[in-house]
Amino acid sequence: MNADSNFEPYEPAGTDGDELSDAELKFQVSIRALLWPNMFGSDASLNVAYTQQSYWQLYAKEDLSSPFRETDHEPELLLDFPVSYRVFGLRLREITFGLVHQSNGQSDPLSRSWNRLTAQATFERGNFLMTVRPWYRIEEDEEDDDNPNIERYMGQLEATFAYQFGTQTVAAIVKNNLRSDNKGGVQLDYTFPLFGHFKGYVQAYSGYAENLIDGDNYVNRIGVGFMLTDWF
Repeated sequence: MNADSNFEPYEPAGTDGDELSDAELKFQVSIRALLWPNMFGSDASLNVAYTQQSYWQLYAKEDLSSPFRETDHEPELLLDFPVSYRVFGLRLREITFGLVHQSNGQSDPLSRSWNRLTAQATFERGNFLMTVRPWYRIEEDEEDDDNPNIERYMGQLEATFAYQFGTQTVAAIVKNNLRSDNKGGVQLDYTFPLFGHFKGYVQAYSGYAENLIDGDNYVNRIGVGFMLTDWF
């Protein structure tokens, strides 16, 4: 449920915002595969990953036939370096460099896309996990840029904090643009066991750029559902 929906971007494409619903189904699929282990005889490895995040207007008015309001595709090429260093009582276990593309596969006026270079450090201590991932946006020609100033809202750094106690996990994801006009977002997750491999899931998001189409729109969303895997 989104308490601050902004459906104005859809009106030039012929969709009346009054026909869309604040309640929708959100789901995410993430996969990762190892391409090249032990590169050149080292511990480094090359991986490919893909994340798809979709927002399904299941409760929209019948005239719209329950469309997918937004689907963001995010393929990544990742170079992992396992390490083992102590930093402020935490163990730095891995450093990752990535080339990331993200787009929603739409045509104008709804098209959104960008490319970036990322670096990520992964820390752990007992049941605590932390990742820090800054990035640099690859510039585009002005006439080709359908997502200007996305880094102002999506941020220029993302930090994840997760803690597992027993069979339950709490996590926070913080995005920040590292500027004085502070924008970004905060996501809070809570998972708990249900049955088999399924886990219950509660998620709250507050801020900008939960997805590409909502880049410059501040949203407050809360939802419940289930998941197969979490941070641990």
